[in-house]
Amino acid sequence: VEVSGCTIQDTGIGLRVNKTLNFNFHENTFTNTLTGMFVMPPTLSSVAHAGIIKGNTFSNGIKDGVYVSKYLNLVITENLFDSPSIHGVDLSINTDGAEVSFNSFMGPPSFAGNAVSSASKNVNISNNTIKGAFNLGINLSGANNNTVSNNSINGARYGLTANGNSTTAGATISYNDFAGPETGGITGVSIGFLKPGVFHHNTLSGYNLNIDVQSGATGWGFYSNNFIKSPLGQVNAKDVQGTQNKWYDPVQLKGNFWSEHPCVDNNDPLGVCDNVYALDADSKDLYPLSLPVK
Repeated sequence: VEVSGCTIQDTGIGLRVNKTLNFNFHENTFTNTLTGMFVMPPTLSSVAHAGIIKGNTFSNGIKDGVYVSKYLNLVITENLFDSPSIHGVDLSINTDGAEVSFNSFMGPPSFAGNAVSSASKNVNISNNTIKGAFNLGINLSGANNNTVSNNSINGARYGLTANGNSTTAGATISYNDFAGPETGGITGVSIGFLKPGVFHHNTLSGYNLNIDVQSGATGWGFYSNNFIKSPLGQVNAKDVQGTQNKWYDPVQLKGNFWSEHPCVDNNDPLGVCDNVYALDADSKDLYPLSLPVK
């Protein structure tokens, strides 16, 4: 099924898909709809689905851009989501193997909604631009083994939250830029009850707290990140799990750049501070970096 070049406006659901496994929806415009696209296959099965949502515009009063449940291997790419008040993209349960990439998400006039939410397995969220007054940029809630990479999140109160339960696997979060709003963000990244995971080559700035590692988030490795402390922030990072996480790469023996750390770098290897950075009494970066990671 192919739908393209349509303008759909002033309705509850713009395009509803519930009995189609293969489709291509591209270059359509959705305005003033409660939900732009609602996607759900007839049955949940191992049959390879092949859906593409590409080059569409969702704007002007929309609440949910794309809502998906139980659809496998969906590709959502190169779309514009302008001021969604609830979700830009909402990947509900069993929307496994989805790709959300190269989309633009523009925040609503006042803080509200999420740009991308995932509650599914093996989802790739990459190369998206998320800008403006979202309450939350990316939300991984009960998601298994998601990859979040090369995204720019600028202006959201909370950049990313990742929370799971005793059965959910961790995530790989890398090469993202998290920047809070001009008035100051609340938390850049929050991780809770998700294990294990890797967090590397990210830059966080403009938040009262750049990263908050909560109870149940164990087996994580944090390295080669830039943590730029806000003048308004009390602390740069928190980790209640202590020694159960590592704030450095145990192979390369390199940690993270901490903007407020009074680094002393007189001994080899140069570029790694001689003095440890302590997040708290039992969470330490043993190899903090003297310069920001490029």
